Amino acid sequence: MQVRPVDIHDDEQMREFHGIGWRGEMEDGRPWNAFWTYDEMAAMFRQPTPGQLQEAYGIFDDDGRMVGGGVLFGGLEDNLDKLIVVPIVDPEHRCRGYGGALLEALVDRARELGRTRILSGTSIPFEERETSPWLRFAADHGFGPDVTEVVRMLPLPLPEGLLDEIEADVSAHSKGYEVHVFDDGVPDELLPSYCHLVNQLVVDAPTGETDWEPETLTPDAVRHDVERDRSVGRTVLRALAVKDGEAVAHSDMLLRPSGTRAMQWATLVRRDHRGHRLGAAVKVANLRRLQEARPDITDVVTQNAEVNEQMIGINERLGFRATALVPEFVRVLPAG
Repeated sequence: MQVRPVDIHDDEQMREFHGIGWRGEMEDGRPWNAFWTYDEMAAMFRQPTPGQLQEAYGIFDDDGRMVGGGVLFGGLEDNLDKLIVVPIVDPEHRCRGYGGALLEALVDRARELGRTRILSGTSIPFEERETSPWLRFAADHGFGPDVTEVVRMLPLPLPEGLLDEIEADVSAHSKGYEVHVFDDGVPDELLPSYCHLVNQLVVDAPTGETDWEPETLTPDAVRHDVERDRSVGRTVLRALAVKDGEAVAHSDMLLRPSGTRAMQWATLVRRDHRGHRLGAAVKVANLRRLQEARPDITDVVTQNAEVNEQMIGINERLGFRATALVPEFVRVLPAG
C-alpha cells in the first residue's frame, strides 16, 4: 500500500476521492452525517480560503486502486501548532490496515509541517459511547479524548407559531438590536465585526483540553468564500444582530445546492452583549428565512459540545433532538 497526495486538478482522481468520502460518511449506517457534493469539494481544494491549509491524500492498494482518502485542515496564520486530520477508508476495504496506515501518514505530514497538536474525531451512536471500535482505533494510534460533541437534528417544517412565540420572548430582552439575514455575503460595513465573531468562536466555545487562539479570517477571505459558494450553487444564510453599526451576534447556516438537509454552523454572541437572548434571535431569524427560501429542506443538523448548556437549551426549545455523539481526539507530538 502507498499513501500519496491526490491530484486535485485531475477530475477523475478527485471523483474517486470524493466517492470514497461519500461512501465512508453517508453509506455506512450513520444517517446524521453530511458530506460535500463533488462540486463543493473540488472548489474547496482548488480555491482554498485564504489563510487556510487544505491537503488531500489517497491510500492505494498494491494494484494501484484508491481505497481510502485523508484530509488535513489547519490555519496558515493562526494556531500554527494544530492540525485537523480526517482519514476515511472505503467501507468495503476496512479492517485491512489501510486506516491505520493512512492516519499515520497524515500524522507524519503534520510533523513535517511543524504541528504538534493533532486533532481528529468521528460520529458514533449514543449506545457506543464506551464501546465504539473508533475509540479503540484512536487510542491505538496515540489519540486521547478531548471534547465530546452531540449531533442534534431538527425536523422541518416547524410547528406553526413556534418561531413567533420565541421571537416575542426574545424581543423583550433585545431592545436596541436589529437582526438581519443575508444570503449572498455580508455588507462591507459589517464585515470587520462579523469576522471578529467568527474568529472568536474557537476561543469562546468549549474545546476540551485544547487551547485555541483567535482565528484570522479577513473580509477579503469572506468575499472569496462567498464567490466560491456562488460558483457551486450553495448558500450560507448569515443572521446578524447589529447594534451601533456592528455585528455583535451571528448564526450561519449552510444550504447545499441539492439534498434536503441544511447544516447549522456557528452561532456566537459577543461577550459584552450577552444576556439579551441574541443567540435565540439570530437562530430564529435564520430558520424563518430558511423555511421561506427552501421549503424543500426537511431537516437541519447541528452539533455542540455536550457541556454547552446555554446553546443546547436554545436548540432544544427550537425542537432539535440529540441523535449521535461526536467524540473528538487529540495526539500531542514532541516539539521539534
